[in-house]
Amino acid sequence: MSLRSVPSPPGETGTQGVELCICDDGSGFDVAHASPEHFGLGIMRERAEAIGAVLTIDSQIGRGTDITVVWRGQVTQ
Repeated sequence: MSLRSVPSPPGETGTQGVELCICDDGSGFDVAHASPEHFGLGIMRERAEAIGAVLTIDSQIGRGTDITVVWRGQVTQ
């Protein structure tokens, strides 16, 4: 697991962000065929959407899963 500050994208100012990555080397799963009723995935998507974050789930059967959430906020001074 890692938590880090991410800079503004090129050409943008004042939108620094935070990136949370959770990775495991477990059995993984096929993201494209994950059931929409899968409670854990649905909650993660809802929570990310509620704060305006971007959620990425990368998983491969037999290779594990990487979950990344990036939230960007306006920086005021």
